[in-house]
Amino acid sequence: MINGNIVRKEGKWKKTFVTFMMLLLFLSVSLILSSCAPEEKGGVWIKNGKRTNRKEVFRKLKNYSLALIVMSSRHTFLPGSPNAKATFALKNTGHTKLTIKEWRMNESSNLRIRYAPGTPEETKLLPVSKWKYSATYDPQERYASVHNPLTLNPVDNNALIEVPLSFVKEVKNAGKKQYFTIVAELNLTSVSAVSKPVLVTIK
Repeated sequence: MINGNIVRKEGKWKKTFVTFMMLLLFLSVSLILSSCAPEEKGGVWIKNGKRTNRKEVFRKLKNYSLALIVMSSRHTFLPGSPNAKATFALKNTGHTKLTIKEWRMNESSNLRIRYAPGTPEETKLLPVSKWKYSATYDPQERYASVHNPLTLNPVDNNALIEVPLSFVKEVKNAGKKQYFTIVAELNLTSVSAVSKPVLVTIK
């Protein structure tokens, strides 16, 4: 009788040990898989004032109307100037409130600047493929990929975006005025807007 109890206890202990080992193996595999899983494409978000990771697909929005308007009045810079900037306003010209979930905290990363030598009249028929793009932000910057939804009410408010005109740093002194045309575009997939051509003078 004692031997039978010992055998039963031994069998019960073995089952418990096997169950424990299987659970340990499962947890180890789960940990390895989670550490090797690809990063979610949604990136980092700000939610209720806190940074959070979540997956998000930015589908193209419909039935909206946006205007990208140049606000800065100074468009004349010295050759090689490292501090050349331009300010644009993104305005909701529709009739309903618009929320852009894709908007980033780093304002300048929401815009792209393309440029070409010549006045707006001279570049009017220039194909987009002939334009160059001027860097507007550093991809390594802390908030470059942090999304913080932007809500624009119709007509009465807009978002101001200041961007560096990085290409000006590369312009050499030619001993005369040099003209460039710049165009701002939203650097987003869910909404689009393009500014009118803006003349930039280097002298």
